[in-house]
Order: sequence, then structure tokens, then C-alpha cells
Amino acid sequence: MTDLEAIKNCFNKADFGKTFDSKQIKNIVNIKYGKKIDNIIPSDYCYNITNNGIKNYKNYLHIFINRGTGLYEYVGENYKYTGTVSNKGATVGEWINGIYSSYLDEELSPGNSTNIVTTKNDEYFNTSSNNHGKEATIINLICKYLSDKNIYFDDLSHLENIKARNEGKIFSFSENIRGLVYAQLSNQTKWSKIVSKLKEIDKLFFDYDRVKILNIPDDYFYNGIFKLKCGNIATKKQMISLKDNIHMLELIEKDYGSLDNFYESYSASRIATILSSGKYKLRYIGYALAWEFLRNVGIDGAKPDVHIRRILGRERLAYSNSINAGELESIHIIDELSERTGYTKAFIDAALWSYCSDGYGQVCTADPRCDICLISEYCKYKKNLNT
Repeated sequence: MTDLEAIKNCFNKADFGKTFDSKQIKNIVNIKYGKKIDNIIPSDYCYNITNNGIKNYKNYLHIFINRGTGLYEYVGENYKYTGTVSNKGATVGEWINGIYSSYLDEELSPGNSTNIVTTKNDEYFNTSSNNHGKEATIINLICKYLSDKNIYFDDLSHLENIKARNEGKIFSFSENIRGLVYAQLSNQTKWSKIVSKLKEIDKLFFDYDRVKILNIPDDYFYNGIFKLKCGNIATKKQMISLKDNIHMLELIEKDYGSLDNFYESYSASRIATILSSGKYKLRYIGYALAWEFLRNVGIDGAKPDVHIRRILGRERLAYSNSINAGELESIHIIDELSERTGYTKAFIDAALWSYCSDGYGQVCTADPRCDICLISEYCKYKKNLNT
């Protein structure tokens, strides 16, 4: 039995829309058939099956689409899609829409068909189907625009952290301090100016050694941040409060046995509320920054900042009746979009945020660039201007 036959037999009764991580997929085949799968390669946007007489399988390929943070959605062998696949220097051939191609730097535009297999070097895979509807199309078009502009967000640290938690990682106390500091640095500033300085920031904070931090004067940290040109309007107050916030995390750890136990004790939305206004309130951490902190330690969710709230508001994608969706409302909207599309909440948030944010897509800004927008047909902004 070939690897492909084993995969087909293992997953032919899987529920459409069910998600697996790569370890689960390989383990299922290994447990049932004793086969160690080497020919399934995690790709940027789907699984790649390259060997074992692939030409003979055509319409029998089972596809797993990457939904972000290490999760792959089973979509079966009859998944219809539209879009393009841009092959940038793949070293193996690939089977796409009935054509086996080993040409490099070839752009393939399959149109509307079934079954696609790509390599891990593919930079863009756009899908839309009746299974996911308008919302998936919006996210996919945003991803297309960003990819065409060589703007990528898959390596954002919080997405990597969410993937790591899904794979079983337990975050240390130092990593929690780092997540808190990163969240505060993101406050009312362009993240693009922070990201290039993260290694220097890590060094400034002694790689988040709590003992060292607690024994260093506050001005060392805020002066260091300003020297790196990474400060914001609240930086001085944030750094003066850092020791108090570390002690609060220590109290949570004492009360719950571990910070992870605390995070698992309530819904993520409830945890964000507790950290921003409840019993364990962290100083200079509001609801949006609480979400940023949680995502930095691997909790899946959205950060309801100005970009997200505006694009979800009634004058843009109109998921809210308000001009800017409320903070909690934005969380609920992203939760619903995740349910409808199969994408993780953080992936949807990252796509929308990157489409709007300065230093990234810069399309759906306060003064939107509707002339280059790929999702304008789903947006109310130009329609409102014309009424």
C-alpha cells in the first residue's frame, strides 16, 4: 500500500471541515497501517503529496488546507476553488488541476476545478467555495493582495506562539513577562518600528529574567526603550508599573498553581477582562492590550485595536452597526468569522490588521485606498460616498 492509498483509506470518512495538526495526520496513518509518512510536506497553505506515482491518483487526492497556527482542515477530494498558485522555484514537480509540472517559476491559473497539490515553496494559495462563502473570500483576497506585495504575516510572533501552544508548549514565567512587555510596546505605535528592534529589547530586559528585572531601577528600562526609539506615550508609566505587574503574575501563579492553569480556568475573553479590569488587573493594560498579551503566550484570539474595529464597522465591512465595532463586539465578530471560515481567530485578525496597518498593507486605513482594494465589492465605504 502506498502512502497515498493509506492516507485515502484513513481519511475517506473524515468530516469535512475537521482540522488536524501534522502530527495527528501522520500518527493516524502510522497507527492504522504502521506506515511512517514522509511524502506529506507541510506547505504554506496546504499539504503536498509529491511521490508514489502521483499521476495515477488524479481525482483521489485528499487535501488538507492550512488554516493557520499549525492546523490543517480536511476538505476531501472534491474541493472546488478559484485562484492562482505561484510556484517560486520549487525543486520537485507538482500535480495541479490534471497537469503535472516540473517547470520552475511557472504561474499556474487553474480557474475553477478540483484537487490541488502544491509545494512548500508556494507563496500564495487562494480558495473560495460554497462551504465557506463570502467571509473566506474576503480573507483570501486580502491574503492575495498582501502576498502580491510581498507582505507576509505568517511569521508574526504571536501566530508562532499560538501554534506552539496548540502543539503542547507550556510558556515559562519569563515568556509571560516577554509577552506582557511586547503587548505594552505595541500600544499606540507602529509595530513595524518595534519588530526590527526585538532582539535589542530582549537584551535590554535580560531575556526577561524576573530576578534581574525586579532589582533594576525603573528608569533603566524606560530610558533604554526611548534610546531604541521604541517608546510610546505611556512607556514611562508602563515601565514604572512593570514590577507591580510581575508581582501580580506571581500572585496568579500562586493562586492557580501556574499561569497556564489560570488561562485554562475561564474563556479567553473572560481572562482578558480579568487582567484588564478584574481581580488580577495589570496596570496600564486595557482590554485590547490584555488580548495582545494573551496572544503573545499562545492564546488564540483577536486584538480589538483601531484597525480591526474600523474595518469591522458599519462604514467598511459592516459587521457592526457602529462606525467602529466595540472591543468586545469585535472579539465576537472574529469568533464568528473563524467559525464560518475555519481560519483561526488570530489568522483572521492578522490578515485584517496587516491589510490596514501602516508599514504593512496600508489599504483600509483611516483614509482608505479604495482604488487598489480587492475587497471593495464587500465594503460600504465607496457606496456611502456615492449616496
